[in-house]
Amino acid sequence: MKIILPWEKIIETKKCRISWQEFFVTDKDLEFYDKISPVFAGKKYHIASPTLSPEERQRRRFAFRNERKLYHRKCDKTGNQIISIYSPDKPYTVYDHRVWWWDEWSAFDYGRKFDFNRNFFEQFDELMHRVPLLSIYNLDSENSDYTNFAGYNKNCYLAFWCFNSENCLYGKWISKCRNCIDVFFINDAEKCYEVINCQRCYDLKYSKNCADCRESWLLRNCRNCDHCFGSDNQVGKSYLIFNKPVPKEKYDAEIQKYLKQYRPENIYNQFLSRSILEKNFTNSGSDGCIGDLLNNCSNCFMSYNSTNSVDCKFNDGIKFWKSSYDTIGNNIDSEFLCECLGVGKSSNIFSAIGSEHCAFSLYTLYSQNVTDTFGCIWLKKWTNCILNTAYSKQEYETLAWNIAEHMKATGEWGEFFPIEISPFGYNETVAQEYFPLSEEESKTRQWKWKEDEETSSYHGEYYEPKSIDEYDEKIVGYETAQKNIDEALSGIMKCRVTGKPFKIIKQELGFYIENNISLPVTHPDERHRKRFHQCNQRKLFEKSCAKCSKQIITTYSPESLEKVVCEECYRKLVY
Repeated sequence: MKIILPWEKIIETKKCRISWQEFFVTDKDLEFYDKISPVFAGKKYHIASPTLSPEERQRRRFAFRNERKLYHRKCDKTGNQIISIYSPDKPYTVYDHRVWWWDEWSAFDYGRKFDFNRNFFEQFDELMHRVPLLSIYNLDSENSDYTNFAGYNKNCYLAFWCFNSENCLYGKWISKCRNCIDVFFINDAEKCYEVINCQRCYDLKYSKNCADCRESWLLRNCRNCDHCFGSDNQVGKSYLIFNKPVPKEKYDAEIQKYLKQYRPENIYNQFLSRSILEKNFTNSGSDGCIGDLLNNCSNCFMSYNSTNSVDCKFNDGIKFWKSSYDTIGNNIDSEFLCECLGVGKSSNIFSAIGSEHCAFSLYTLYSQNVTDTFGCIWLKKWTNCILNTAYSKQEYETLAWNIAEHMKATGEWGEFFPIEISPFGYNETVAQEYFPLSEEESKTRQWKWKEDEETSSYHGEYYEPKSIDEYDEKIVGYETAQKNIDEALSGIMKCRVTGKPFKIIKQELGFYIENNISLPVTHPDERHRKRFHQCNQRKLFEKSCAKCSKQIITTYSPESLEKVVCEECYRKLVY
């Protein structure tokens, strides 16, 4: 399927060297690779077009990202017990995230000279085993130890990609939210539960793709609605039940009938399985784009979950970016980046992870304010460095050119870090979510795999949750409620899908009681997995608009039940 931006021309047709999937390289792609090609001593060293398909390139980047697997291990600097994304059996030096930022140690202590008799990635892997790694990415937060890729939070727990939020539990991609549990990709929200892709909502439960809605249950594709239940594709409506108006005075009584008779999650599952009207892309203010969850973007292709970005391709989770390809992250203000993961506020970077305020650098990990670096880890405010060793400008440019020549001969030049040197087991990473593999498949490819120790580590009895009314002192009295609460908080529950043990914490139990929501019966990982699979794949398909029959591009597969329509038809039908 040849899907490209209309103003581009296919120059190369290539086959992925791993999947053998056919993919295309356009004239604009070649222009981009030329622009980001590094210059050494006044001479440009060209980066050729990719050897992997966009999907395999994304898999490779995701395989370096462990977001949700947290472990207890000791800090190799202080000896204290810490929370880390690196399990204790991993052969790396790991520092507590509070210690790692200290100036009491220097990354130059681990520097090395380049050996032209060996592959670059082999030497980089050895350096990665020596330089202390950051235990977890958690900035300036209060009582939010069990969060990762997070910052400026208060009282948050098992929340990932979570920033500037308070009292948020079990979610991902959370920004400026309060009192939200079991959520995925939400902004400026409060008191929400089991919602996906919702913005500026209040007291919204079991809903998807909504904005500016409040005090409602079971909504899909709604805007500016309140006091609605089981409704879809509504704008500016109040007091609806299954898209039908209900008198204000009867609304509460009617929805209570449903909630007492059926578990909300069961209604939600049925609700999600219904064939309803869907727009081909869930975009807003994004012209000339082919991708999903784009907000105020322009000329972006196969990009997802991005905001205010221009001329970008194959990206996911970026904000205010320009002219960048093959990047993943949630950072801002970058341009001319290629094959990057979690890089922000940078320019002219090729193959980097977790770096900020960097320029004209290649193969860089967790560095800040560096320029002209090659294969460095955790450098701050330096220039002209290779493998954590400093050089003069002339020495750097000569050596960098020779290393690039060497990498070209070994087939490494222009490639992102290979999955084989990722610190994580494949099943610990985001790659397993988007591109799942069995243990056997992963090991056949010679990729690491982490044994699941969580299920087998507990051998005691399991707690069975009671009706939510039995935890409410207003219904059963103080003593009975307190006894039931103590049992729930001390008990270990067993996931009814995976068998994994999990606990209920005090903060979440209070939320369930206040909002009359039953205790969950599945592990937080399983709940996340279910929400993840309710979102469309990062793939493009051709379909016919269900209204006007013209050919459209969408992230809804041909097998999906939804009635997918083009943007124009959707506006006519809904607005």
